[in-house]
Amino acid sequence: MNFQLLHFGFKPISLFKSFLALAVILTSFQHPLNAQECSVSDLCLDYEEPQFYTTITASDPGDFVNLIATGKLLHPSQSESTPQRLIVCREITVNGPWSWYVFAPGSEIIFATPSSGMVIASMYNLQLRGTHIHGCSVLWNGIEVKPNARLDLVNLTKIEDAVRAVKLNPFSSFSSSLATFEGNYISVYGGAPGVPPASVAFSGIAIHGTTFSGAKTLLQPHTDGGQTFTRPNIGILLENVAGFNVGVAGGTGVALFKDFANTNDVPVRGIRAINSNATILHSRFENIGSADGTSFGFGISGYSDNAGQKITLTGLGGTEGSITTFSNVYRCVSLESMRLSMTACHANQVYEAVYVGKRLTAPQGVFQVSITNNFFQYICNFGLEMDNTTPSKSAYIADNQFLFNNANSLCAGDRFGIRILKANPGNGNNYVLLRNIIRNTESPGSAGFRGIRIENISNVKIDQCRILDEGVSGDALRFTGVLLNNAPGTIISNTNMVGNTTNYPLGESAGVLNKESNSTVMTCNFTSMIDRGFNFVGMNCDATNFSINSIGNHQEGLYLADGTIMGDQFEKLNNWSAGAMEGKFDFPGYDPQNFNHVSFVELSKFNINTFNENSSRWANPRNVGADPDADHNWFEGSSEVPFNALCAIVYPGPSIKDQRVINGTIGTIRGLDNTQWESKYHTYGRLDSRPDLRPTGSPAYTWYQSNNTQDFAQLSRIERDFRAYGAYSVAMENAFLTLDNDLQLRDSKESEWAVAGDFEAQNLLLPQLKMKNIAVITRQNALQVQYENDGAYVLNSPQILLNSLNGMTFSSPYAQDIKSAFQVMLEMESSGLEMNNNQYNTLSAIAAKCRLEGGYGVVIARALLNLPLDAANDTGCGQLNRSEISGTQEGLQVFPNPSQGTFSLNLPKAIENTEIIMTDLTGKVAGRWMTNEATLTVQDTYGIPGGVYLITVKAPGNQPLTVKLILVK
Repeated sequence: MNFQLLHFGFKPISLFKSFLALAVILTSFQHPLNAQECSVSDLCLDYEEPQFYTTITASDPGDFVNLIATGKLLHPSQSESTPQRLIVCREITVNGPWSWYVFAPGSEIIFATPSSGMVIASMYNLQLRGTHIHGCSVLWNGIEVKPNARLDLVNLTKIEDAVRAVKLNPFSSFSSSLATFEGNYISVYGGAPGVPPASVAFSGIAIHGTTFSGAKTLLQPHTDGGQTFTRPNIGILLENVAGFNVGVAGGTGVALFKDFANTNDVPVRGIRAINSNATILHSRFENIGSADGTSFGFGISGYSDNAGQKITLTGLGGTEGSITTFSNVYRCVSLESMRLSMTACHANQVYEAVYVGKRLTAPQGVFQVSITNNFFQYICNFGLEMDNTTPSKSAYIADNQFLFNNANSLCAGDRFGIRILKANPGNGNNYVLLRNIIRNTESPGSAGFRGIRIENISNVKIDQCRILDEGVSGDALRFTGVLLNNAPGTIISNTNMVGNTTNYPLGESAGVLNKESNSTVMTCNFTSMIDRGFNFVGMNCDATNFSINSIGNHQEGLYLADGTIMGDQFEKLNNWSAGAMEGKFDFPGYDPQNFNHVSFVELSKFNINTFNENSSRWANPRNVGADPDADHNWFEGSSEVPFNALCAIVYPGPSIKDQRVINGTIGTIRGLDNTQWESKYHTYGRLDSRPDLRPTGSPAYTWYQSNNTQDFAQLSRIERDFRAYGAYSVAMENAFLTLDNDLQLRDSKESEWAVAGDFEAQNLLLPQLKMKNIAVITRQNALQVQYENDGAYVLNSPQILLNSLNGMTFSSPYAQDIKSAFQVMLEMESSGLEMNNNQYNTLSAIAAKCRLEGGYGVVIARALLNLPLDAANDTGCGQLNRSEISGTQEGLQVFPNPSQGTFSLNLPKAIENTEIIMTDLTGKVAGRWMTNEATLTVQDTYGIPGGVYLITVKAPGNQPLTVKLILVK
């Protein structure tokens, strides 16, 4: 046979011929390629000329050397360029004196019997280029790669209808680029059963740009482990593998696992690792099971019998709007007794995001999980569950977003963002939950929503998290920000827990619900719009450090259930905000004369209801006995304490002062009544720059509309524009972003070109790479033009602002001083000259005024003249005297900071009998000093260990001030 005659192009079957072919099938006609041994239906053929197919029957040779010798296969010198079309009815072995055998693009191999398949012998390499390999009416065995053999799939090769399409043995090699697996029970199997965990090594694995599809029904039902399957079950199955790579760093070619659905109770999997390590980069998992819970499927799953193996997963981007790593998946990752590193994944539509649990047969021991910078949205049930794990290393959950915005009616029952629990108490000393955002925007049916739940785990650290219930279709029936149940030693700090109503119908709604968890630390947290801000239940809640928390609008800001012991909370600087808010202590039989009763709750000097110190809605210790001075003994009011600077994050939503702006009770700012110019100036600045502070219908909006043309409003705009002077324009920023995006696209295409399998593939990619380079050059030129435009605008900006300012007239002396100071700044900036005599005299006259009378203009003038902010004539001038120690942190400094032992404090001014108290973050006093001077130098810290400390200054007749100090020893 002349094989050159077989080199013809693909000819699709016409509709008429398709009808005729179907009619032939309906009459049970089979094309008899070799009727006594092997036959397939014409509809199984990719081409309509069956006479051009070569049949390899059971009586033909079973290896490539003899098949070539008998004319059944092309010689390697011809096979690389000439397509072959084969029907194979036996197992054949790839061998020969040559190192490579290549099937050319357009080749087709049909394995027609259950025993048919291909084996690549050791030391031999097979490459399939644009080849279609499939079955006809039964599942075939697949391609087995022996040790030290290699299989390459490139150029749109497609493998279908196998039990195990590719089977990899130890020390074999496998690469797949731009290939497709479809209709296989298992697409790729690697490893070996019955050997030690992680003992199987491969010579090289590279899988990228490859699709693993479970959409196609198996040609025949397949039984495995007593279960019968009619759909593909697993994309890649690893068993006892030391290391396996899927995807390529840099995103050159995404591996795609899609459309797997279970047909029985066994979940389908994109990748399954048994006692194996795997690294998965830049891959996608779509339609693995279903996000509504009706079909079980795991994007990645696995287990370890010795708790030592690890999955490393890096997605395509963790932020909202990036390319999804998981989409419509029952569960993204499900591991038992395995280590996990997961980062930069974006999951969209998932029933459950990540599960990490303990395998019953695995020993206690090594456990480690790191989940960082991921974005999970449209979650139905839970975000992360860690169940019955026993770590000896760490669990680091940081910078993730868990968004529950799935309105599917099947998403009923309790939802939770992160749940860590054990059947018996265990130590979570290295568990850290940092900067996670957990949001619920849908009503969870008849149950509720919990942000973080810790149960039977001690010493977990929760820091800088945001837990929000924003149910848009109705309030959640229960909302708990953080639930601690027998979780001693837990630290919750810098965390926001904001609900949607103050009347959740189900119990246990609270920012923090502490059940029987002692020695906890709760500091710098913010709660709002929940039934109870902090709810303590049980006699084992004692030794709690409850400090520097801000408690918003609840029914009870702090609630202690009957019999609860919380412990001494003396001077912890907690703050309540405005509204009908109470602290409730539920002790019906409380006797203030009974020492045991008094020890239940010892709270002192809370700063409560600071919007209005004359409010009748103080925190009320209910039923505490007949002592008429109970509220005075336990609580004392004060003006706002600026402790927020000590905390690591800024609370979301309006601050206390901003809330005053919204509700029209603007109050005082820096000791100045709102009728004074400086207070109006700062208030207007916030309203002008933050439209969210003036919602329609609010007093703030009305005030803004009626005052936005006043002196201070115009000056505020000038100052805002001057602050932006010299910054890049929006157009410049957009040009930078566009260039960065084009550079990434160019680099990605360059990487794809670099890893292409051969010169032919690289030549196909080269025009695309050239186009990406042209786009980069175009963007660079546009950036240069924009840079020149911005430069010209910056040069002219001072004169433009000065012209605007010169056209304004002000009657207020405050405004006039501001205008004069601004004029000097802009004149110097536009001219580039040093300050002249007239400018100096103008500023000196303003700087000499009392700061209370001269307002903001005095501050600017003194700064331009390099004078101290405070002057002697500021004391006692005007009708509104400042406090000797202001309500801000101005003037309170500690240096050096960090300190190795000796440090000094600069106080706002010298006041007799000023007390300095140094405490650690638990409130334990580390040092105490008295001074009558404005500066205190501390040297006796030799007995104080290194760490973070709070230094509080208490001067008679003044509010306390606090600053943070770091000791490094």
